[in-house]
Amino acid sequence: MAYRLIRGMTAALALVLLASLALILPATPAAAMPPVVAALGVAAGGWMAGLTATAIMGQAALAAVLTGIQMAMAKKPKAKTRDEITLNRIQPVTTGRILYGERMLGGSIVARATTEAGGKPHRRYHSIMPLACHEIDGAVEIWLGETLVWTEAQYRRDEAAGTGD
Repeated sequence: MAYRLIRGMTAALALVLLASLALILPATPAAAMPPVVAALGVAAGGWMAGLTATAIMGQAALAAVLTGIQMAMAKKPKAKTRDEITLNRIQPVTTGRILYGERMLGGSIVARATTEAGGKPHRRYHSIMPLACHEIDGAVEIWLGETLVWTEAQYRRDEAAGTGD
């Protein structure tokens, strides 16, 4: 592309020089000087325009290649869909959420406290996280990070045995 552009500029330069020669040959030396200066100015301007266009196209091509490499090397997120992303944040006021069906979700922790157990203070940690702004049938599982810490089935067994809290 750059070679074709330079070759085209060379042809244009030759045409300008031939035209200026046609003006110079029949004229006297004093009258021939302004067309020569004009022809050289046009030739120099055309040459600079060609170099500028070549530089701009080269930079654009380099930017496109580097962007493609950067996108190919970027780390891909582990979560597959928006519903798999659950974030918990500590926030005293939160918006209400309406739930239909069974969902995996995170939310805002609106209160935290510790209580005593077995006569020792600060043995149990309590964290309050509203799941919905309406009554729900119940929670199925509770996970802390990658660890399953509570299930509805476990609660039903403990309730039947009388060992649950």
